[in-house]
Amino acid sequence: MPTNKSIVLLSAAIVVAGATFWGYQAYAKHEAAQRQIADQKMIQSIEAFSAKTKISFLSLPEAYSLYSQKKAVFIDARPDRDFQYYHIKNAISGPYDTAKYNPQLVAMDKNQIVVAYCSSEKCPMAEILATTLREMGFQRVFVFSGGMKEWGQAGYPVQRAEILE
Repeated sequence: MPTNKSIVLLSAAIVVAGATFWGYQAYAKHEAAQRQIADQKMIQSIEAFSAKTKISFLSLPEAYSLYSQKKAVFIDARPDRDFQYYHIKNAISGPYDTAKYNPQLVAMDKNQIVVAYCSSEKCPMAEILATTLREMGFQRVFVFSGGMKEWGQAGYPVQRAEILE
């Protein structure tokens, strides 16, 4: 037969376990809400950038037309390691977070048509890069939002790391 002491200890353990469980549930809900707020703020920030800079978006056929006619320079907004792995053929690596300091971009003709892209339509890096390019004085900036995913799926020209070929 259980003693009073064991009943008290068992009761205390059940209370602590219940409180821990409910506390965790509340914490998880709070964290999910915080992530949702952060995601919404990021989306609002991107939309504000787009409205402010009047970024123009290109469809895959439009981007390919500029590419095939050699009327634009394509700039990959992804980190250099992603660029090295796989990128649109003849594109320039211009990671969005270091574009202002990229000597190749700084030296470019600011009237040249440039097309920023990243990995896919869900990637915000191309829009951020386009905004930076506008701030740098580029006049004809576009974003190909389909990115490498759409370009690659279409079978358009790409360059891969030599080690993989």
